[in-house]
Amino acid sequence: MASFVTKVQISFRGKKYAREVECGLDSTSTVLELKERVLVESGVGGIEPQHLKFLLGGRVLADDALQREVFFTGKAAGKKMHKIIAMGMSEKEVERFNEEQKKVSRGVRVRDDISSEGRMEAARRIRAGKALNEASSAKEKAAAFVPFGRIETLPMLPERHVATRILTELANDPGIKECMRRRNWRVGCLAEMYPEGKVGVSEVCVMGLNQNQGEKIFLRLRTDDLKGWRKIQSVRKVLYHELSHNDISEHNGEFFALMRQVEKECEEMDWTRAGGVASGGGGSAGDGDFSAELSQLDRAFQGGSGRLGGASALASQVIPASVMAASAAEMRLSQEEEEVIKNCGCGAISHLTMRPTSNAIEELFTKGESVVYDTRDPARGWVDAQIVERHLANGVDEPYYTIRYARDGEDIEKQTTPERLKRIVKGG
Repeated sequence: MASFVTKVQISFRGKKYAREVECGLDSTSTVLELKERVLVESGVGGIEPQHLKFLLGGRVLADDALQREVFFTGKAAGKKMHKIIAMGMSEKEVERFNEEQKKVSRGVRVRDDISSEGRMEAARRIRAGKALNEASSAKEKAAAFVPFGRIETLPMLPERHVATRILTELANDPGIKECMRRRNWRVGCLAEMYPEGKVGVSEVCVMGLNQNQGEKIFLRLRTDDLKGWRKIQSVRKVLYHELSHNDISEHNGEFFALMRQVEKECEEMDWTRAGGVASGGGGSAGDGDFSAELSQLDRAFQGGSGRLGGASALASQVIPASVMAASAAEMRLSQEEEEVIKNCGCGAISHLTMRPTSNAIEELFTKGESVVYDTRDPARGWVDAQIVERHLANGVDEPYYTIRYARDGEDIEKQTTPERLKRIVKGG
């Protein structure tokens, strides 16, 4: 008599049990028998076979279902491997689970507003409730506010979608949006910056730039070799720095104080990273007068930086930069802050702040034209090059070029912007 053979893999409590199932046309072996074998093999005691559930393809197998019908008919026919998920609890485990559920259900307790301890607990619940309401309000306001007009990435670089995603996430960051909303800051464009220069090596290596105090902010997203991406926290810190240039252009004590306050606000006002606030069992404090207890709690929190509902009292208000500047002289910049300031392009490197503004097409370099190219290498300076291709993806006002030049006996091709190119003037 013909028989059929297949393999069955059963996952149960973190382990997998493989079995070979063989059935004839008149086989009467049931799923319940397979459950019994799994329980014996696993060594798990206290579970009756009928209390063990077998799930195959999203459906529960009946105990009296024949194995030959489950594994060798319909869609299951011809499959080399059938994967089953087994679930079950012993009576002791069920009892323990039920007891834990009862403990959880006892969360609502009798309100005690007579003793001093009870009144303080009620005051804490009131305070926690207000904090949750404020966090919810901040979330709604931040969602409606649009701080950045548009996103721009460099079309000539690979993985442009990754750059778009990074800039979009920064533009929609709840903490950044709320900080900008409270300060009434709006930026026309958040743009990717081409990674010119090597970090920590080149004399010129710009990480960010605020053009015309909020018209456009550039951020360096990629590594020097264009093969990777800078750490998002480093990019965030550069953005905090450049946002501070919306109000103050110079790197002075007032600017440093504002920069640190902006970073603090952006980090603390991000409601998505705020810790939950326990309400002491979920009871309501009612309409009683707990002003004295609330005042006592307020005094306990004065001067502190602890979180309540995810934001400190300091972050709930915008402190004027002129006030913070009084102590700015005493603040020492961290190594990370010094690095960000050193690599800020605002007011320091003019060729990074300007793009071509003429709409005259005749001013553009043409394909095949011979030019000289600024390598920004003191040892090489300007070298002869040739325009291989002209790109106008962003319009005539913002072209970029593919050029070819010789370096160490090899032909090098790279993409660059017109600021680093000059026409060769022929003598006449």
